[in-house]
Amino acid sequence: MCTSASKPRPHRPLTRPRHRLQGAAPHRARARRGFNLIEIMVVIAIIGLLMTVVGVSVIRYLEQARVDTTLVRLTQVSQGLEAWSLKRAGRYPSTAEGLEAALDWMPDQTLPLDAWERPVRYVHPAELSRASYDLVSLGRDGEPGGDGFDADIVFKPRRD
Repeated sequence: MCTSASKPRPHRPLTRPRHRLQGAAPHRARARRGFNLIEIMVVIAIIGLLMTVVGVSVIRYLEQARVDTTLVRLTQVSQGLEAWSLKRAGRYPSTAEGLEAALDWMPDQTLPLDAWERPVRYVHPAELSRASYDLVSLGRDGEPGGDGFDADIVFKPRRD
């Protein structure tokens, strides 16, 4: 109850409590809204490291896929040579005749290429295996020999 003897208090509007940055200097409030340079550089470094790890794995799988593709193509060539041989009483084209002699029996009737778009080598009689002939791809580097993905890919037809 208000009596005339006591003075009424001045009215104060209700206010929300202040956020801790509301009273801060304007440059500080702006600085807290985003990321600083160090944080951005750390994130970019982490992304770069992850990309490196993933990139190396992807390249390894791509190279293995090329080796597998070459083996599939060599298998197709071998099947064409077997079909050619059946029509000629078991005789295979000589090295001099090459795969051109059996071109009608090749996939797409073209000279076969490995996954690196280089011609497949054909040798009859075989020098690298016990089979009747050798089909060889020189691998990624295109040079004889090598290790890993640079190694020669020699197709050895099965003899039953």
